[in-house]
Amino acid sequence: MIDYHSTLLSALKKILPTHYEMTLHSGLETPCISYMELYNAAEQEGDTLGYSRIQFQIKVWSNKIADLQKYALQIDAALRPLGWKRVNAVELHDPNSAMMQKSTENINAQIKVEPFKDFNIDISFKRNQSEQFTCYYKYDAATGMLNGPLSPLRTGRYSISIIALPTLFAAMDDNNVSSVFQTFLENRDEIARRLASSNAAANPDYSGMMIADSATGKLYPDGYGALSQQVLIPAFLAAYTGSNPSTQSLSPFIKMPMPNWKISYTGLSKLDWVKKWANSITISSNYSCDYNIGAFTSDTRVPLDDRYDYGTEWVRNQISNNFIAKDVIDQITISEQLSPLFKADINLKNSFQTNIEIRKERTLSLSFANSQVTEVNRTSYVLGAGYRFKDVEINVRMGGENTRKFKSDILLKADMSVNINRTILRKIDQNVNLVSSGSKVFTLNLSGEYSLTEQIILKAYFEMTSNTPYVSNSYPNSTTQGGFSVRLTL
Repeated sequence: MIDYHSTLLSALKKILPTHYEMTLHSGLETPCISYMELYNAAEQEGDTLGYSRIQFQIKVWSNKIADLQKYALQIDAALRPLGWKRVNAVELHDPNSAMMQKSTENINAQIKVEPFKDFNIDISFKRNQSEQFTCYYKYDAATGMLNGPLSPLRTGRYSISIIALPTLFAAMDDNNVSSVFQTFLENRDEIARRLASSNAAANPDYSGMMIADSATGKLYPDGYGALSQQVLIPAFLAAYTGSNPSTQSLSPFIKMPMPNWKISYTGLSKLDWVKKWANSITISSNYSCDYNIGAFTSDTRVPLDDRYDYGTEWVRNQISNNFIAKDVIDQITISEQLSPLFKADINLKNSFQTNIEIRKERTLSLSFANSQVTEVNRTSYVLGAGYRFKDVEINVRMGGENTRKFKSDILLKADMSVNINRTILRKIDQNVNLVSSGSKVFTLNLSGEYSLTEQIILKAYFEMTSNTPYVSNSYPNSTTQGGFSVRLTL
């Protein structure tokens, strides 16, 4: 009879989170209210008796600075009958300092899964956000009220784990034109249409009239041009993550972190037909991808209004005529790594070792300062092998007829790698794809070691590196070196 209860518990143990960490931090520097003991009005005006004025401060903490005026009036009502009177506005310790509110949110989770024996999957999620809000509040003696917030400014950083794997292996033609980049450009039409539709629903005065783009002549809705930040970010994310632009969030802040993973399998060497000749075989693959907003800040022209959001803007940039985004962003980046895409470490019973590894990396940066996508691609192929000759005896003449016999292992190693790096600048408004740097590097390393003693190690080596650049202002070059070395350990 099957014990379903035990089977269910066993399955749950294999998928339950093994680590979860969430850090929330919020700090608020708020104004304080100052009071002074006054004996009578005459003493306040002339202070002829020279009485000391005893002053103290009451700190009022609130997540809403505007509530401080209400608290101040309540404290006034309680202290006035006791001879205390407020002598200044609700102010900071330094009246010229701004109110500052800081918040940090870090979420990191890891899950270990073992679908079957010796097959392990480590899944991780993360989202990190830091934000700072500053503003000023000034006291108006004529009205007895606080004026503010004045000069509000919000700044911060944001990063989250995502998946961009569907486009990692997208091909490029001989002119370095990427199909994914072309999809990004095409996605702008749908994103701009959705933004205009959202704005028309929220703002009756918005017409959504189509206006020709100055660079391409293509029609875009009023306020959401081809180079608008609100248009470019969702179009970029939809293209490079392989998402549908019709359902892509219009906000640059992705809410839900996606899984990254590490996979390893060590069970091959336990198969009957394999364990006869192999001590261990490890197969592994790791994937990580982060989406980063290096820095964002609010624009002083944008009001502190919850109605002002992505797709409901109404303040325009007078130069471009595009709507000003709620958060002004200089650059966003996607950093993706399959490191390794595939790796096999094999250790045979005859002392032969080998490893095969393929790595694939990509970094995408969308800059709004120059309307450009910088794409850095790296592909690596690594092949390594080693063999140990055990208990090799060598006779060394020490002088005269005296010889000394040494017995140790000879370790031979051979490593070969090919690294392909390429940086491409893609101009959005000019549709230009230019290779700015990059090369193909071939490396070959051969070595042999023999330990005369624990302190004396002899080594022979040969190293060769060949570099073939992808740009015309650099020349192919290669270096070759070899020789013998003696390492002494005292």
